[in-house]
Amino acid sequence: MPSQLNAFRFAIPPRPEVLVTINQLLKTEDPDIPAICKLIKQDAALYSAVLSTINSAAFSLVQRITSIEHAVSLLGVGRLYNIVRLSALKNSLSTRCSLERFWDSAAEIAQLCCFIARNFSALNSEDAYTLGMLHDCGIPLILAEDENFKQMLQQLNRLPIAEIEQAQLKAYGTSHFRLGAKMLHDWGFSDDLSRAVAAQPHFQDVLAQPVDERETMRFGLSCLTLARDISDSYRRYWRMTDRTTQLHELDAALKFLGLTDEEYLDMREDCADWLTATASRS
Repeated sequence: MPSQLNAFRFAIPPRPEVLVTINQLLKTEDPDIPAICKLIKQDAALYSAVLSTINSAAFSLVQRITSIEHAVSLLGVGRLYNIVRLSALKNSLSTRCSLERFWDSAAEIAQLCCFIARNFSALNSEDAYTLGMLHDCGIPLILAEDENFKQMLQQLNRLPIAEIEQAQLKAYGTSHFRLGAKMLHDWGFSDDLSRAVAAQPHFQDVLAQPVDERETMRFGLSCLTLARDISDSYRRYWRMTDRTTQLHELDAALKFLGLTDEEYLDMREDCADWLTATASRS
């Protein structure tokens, strides 16, 4: 742990040139779709990551997508760009340190976010998936600068999320929630997504705001809060985590999504069964 405030300076990775160029093409009156597809295919790692993401269970597509051109015809270029941006950010972060288990956990929460969004909120599945995948994306930025951060997270594991942020603020002058939100903003993700990432430690206060106050962001934050709890509950059952959240701590998220305690507990049990079945097939 650093011995003084702001002992580290955490650098946000720049957007790769392919994203900058695609973004410029999309701003034209008649975007050159073949040129956009060609740009994506020129980056083998990005191309593979995009197809893998599109064909994941979270998107629930009827047919398997086998090419970028196929993806554009089914999803449209705007939706494809969102997936390209997510995949590029994931690839960029993965070059900094070993993150295989980190992304496995993120993918689990992303799929849970999608399930909750489809059934109980107005948030679209792509935004729900992106939020789930990137909700902790500030962690690799700190790990890249301080290898002791992993041990710190393990020590803080049982604390409420607000106290986890306070401990990071004391140690680093920032938190992985704030760094993650800044990175999403710098990479051009929606303001609602970046705000939801930053609001995680204070979700109860944020969800208690007036109904017309950033509704899309709060839908995302509610879905993410419940997805994290379901994941923790499942991992606690298999003794992979010690973190416990009391049901009353989720009242703000449940109320925002119109769920009763009983409905949520039934959903959580169904999701745990689905996670068990998914793990047995992998």
